[in-house]
Amino acid sequence: MEDALVRTSDESREIVGEFRKKIQALGHAHGDRIREKVSEHWIGWRSTRHGRTFAEMRPLQERVQVFILPRKRDLKDPTRLAQASPPTQGWNYFLSRFDVRTRDEVDAAFQLIRQSYERGANGHPGHGRRGAARRRQTV
Repeated sequence: MEDALVRTSDESREIVGEFRKKIQALGHAHGDRIREKVSEHWIGWRSTRHGRTFAEMRPLQERVQVFILPRKRDLKDPTRLAQASPPTQGWNYFLSRFDVRTRDEVDAAFQLIRQSYERGANGHPGHGRRGAARRRQTV
């Protein structure tokens, strides 16, 4: 995981560490093995059981950007962290994004990641209307 975390702050590293523990515990509770894929800038989590990636994070100096599957309107988000993901971000696969700036936001943010995991467990294809519109254009 060091590659994606090299140029970040201590706070961002701690936030990612907390997410990492919670995501692995989530998988364990569901009898699932969560695979972590790390690149130079991104960390992704994929459910082995469901065969899909349900969250990706981009650790930055001042915050951790998180991309998840569900649309903003489909989330239970009492803290209003989630925003619609622009079509140019999230590869039109992740429909919501949010920023986590402090460890105090981790628990609320993790509830959104949990919902993304559950959406993947229900076999949702991951893309919404934007994806359907793009597929129709290319046919």
